Amino acid sequence: MIFSTERLVITPLGLEDLDAFHDLQGDERVMAFTGQKAMTRDESMIDLQRVIHHYDQPLNTFRVWAIRFKEDPELTGTCALIRNMKGEYEIGFRIRHKFWRRGIASEVTKALIQYAFKELKLPELVAYVDRENHASIRILQKHMPFIREYYDPEYNSVDREYRLKNTLKQKA
Repeated sequence: MIFSTERLVITPLGLEDLDAFHDLQGDERVMAFTGQKAMTRDESMIDLQRVIHHYDQPLNTFRVWAIRFKEDPELTGTCALIRNMKGEYEIGFRIRHKFWRRGIASEVTKALIQYAFKELKLPELVAYVDRENHASIRILQKHMPFIREYYDPEYNSVDREYRLKNTLKQKA
C-alpha cells in the first residue's frame, strides 16, 4: 500500500490488473482528454509493464498507482505523480467509466496532494487539464489554485494550469 483514504487504498499495479487496466486505457471516454488514443489490449499490456518496471527504479519519478475501494480489490482507476519534462511534479488521475460520479477522483486528488507534501516533501505540485474537461476542472478547483489558461500546440488544445505550493513546515 502506498497510502489510503477513508474509502480507497492506493497500491502498485500488477499484471493481474490487465483486464481492468485495459478497460481504463482502452475506453475512448476516459482517454478523450489525455492527448492519447484509446489503447488496444496489446498496447495496454505494454503500458502496464512499463508502469510496473518503474517501481523498481532507484529514485523513481514516474509513479502511477492503482486506485481501489478498500472493500473491493478491483481496479477503479489510476493516479499519478510524475516528474514531467519541465522538471515539475505533476499529478493526475484516470477513473474507469463505470466508477465515474462517485467522488473517487476528488478523494484521491486530496490524498495524493497530502502524500506528495507530507511523505515525499515535494515543494510544489502542478496539474494540467484540457479546458473542455469540465469534470476534472471541477475536481482540481477544489484542491489547487488556477494559474492560467494557454494554448498547447503539442496537443492542439487550450489547457488550464493549476499549481499548489507546499506550505507545510519542513523539519530541519
